[in-house]
Amino acid sequence: AFIALLLIFALVGILGLLGFILVDSVDITPTRTTVTMVEVKQVVPAHTSIILVGKVMIPQSYPESYRLHFKIDGKEVFSPIEKKFFNEVNVGDKVEVDYGFGRLSHSYQPTRIRLVDR
Repeated sequence: AFIALLLIFALVGILGLLGFILVDSVDITPTRTTVTMVEVKQVVPAHTSIILVGKVMIPQSYPESYRLHFKIDGKEVFSPIEKKFFNEVNVGDKVEVDYGFGRLSHSYQPTRIRLVDR
């Protein structure tokens, strides 16, 4: 009975977190555009993490991903990008970023990034 209760609690927590993420960041409408400078390029290696639900271990695999870090209004923001664009941009390049805000977190949510002519 305790394990079943723990499983239900974990499932509700995971669903709550997924719901928050979906409501906060899906279908963000860009409301502003800014030009900023790429400060960091980051490759996040492919990895697997284990989620423990009761006594069941569930592997969650993540493929290699690519991020750009930059500032908007003085706040550090990062955005996942495609590998092709990652290879085209360099640290110090200027990029034009369309962004909106998370519905719940009010955090910056980049929706489109373009390289400004060099």
